[in-house]
Amino acid sequence: MSDLQETMKQRGNAFGSYEVGVDARADILKILIDQYVEINGKEMPVKQLVWLQDIVNKLCRTSSNPAHLDSIHDLVGYSSLTETMLKKQYKEGN
Repeated sequence: MSDLQETMKQRGNAFGSYEVGVDARADILKILIDQYVEINGKEMPVKQLVWLQDIVNKLCRTSSNPAHLDSIHDLVGYSSLTETMLKKQYKEGN
């Protein structure tokens, strides 16, 4: 078995099938995007969508396997990085 196949098998065992994960993330992101449009009357900025995608991915992984602490570390890290970028963005008036 190749390294890639082994990694994919390990991820599948830890977090479930990729297809199910994609469906879950897509459903959640659609809700977030629709809410943004409803409240702001415009499309969500692409950077904000990327930030949310990172966080939603880790939330979904955590819901699948809460004992996998690396996902929690990543979630905290992505949230912290997003906060830093948003503070910079609003400070610069963007």
